[in-house]
Amino acid sequence: GLLSISILSTHEGLQLKNLISNEWVDEPLETNMGVIWLGETASRITENRLKAGIHRVIYPQVSKSRLTIWYELCTIEQLK
Repeated sequence: GLLSISILSTHEGLQLKNLISNEWVDEPLETNMGVIWLGETASRITENRLKAGIHRVIYPQVSKSRLTIWYELCTIEQLK
C-alpha cells in the first residue's frame, strides 16, 4: 500500500520496527494519537528516501475485547 493509518486502538499489540535499532516499538495508546506508516509504494515513489514501515501484532495471553480502526490507502496499480 501507499500508507496505513491506525487510530483509536484500545489495547496494546501493534508494534512497529525501528529500522535503525532493529527493535520493535509499541504503538502509543493515547486517545488523541495515532500511527501512520508508509508502504512499499510510498517507498518507491520517494525513490527509497522514505522507508516502508514494518509492523506486527502481538496478541496478549489473556483474551480481551479490542477495537482497532485503520485505513489503508493504495494506488490503482495495486487494485489490478
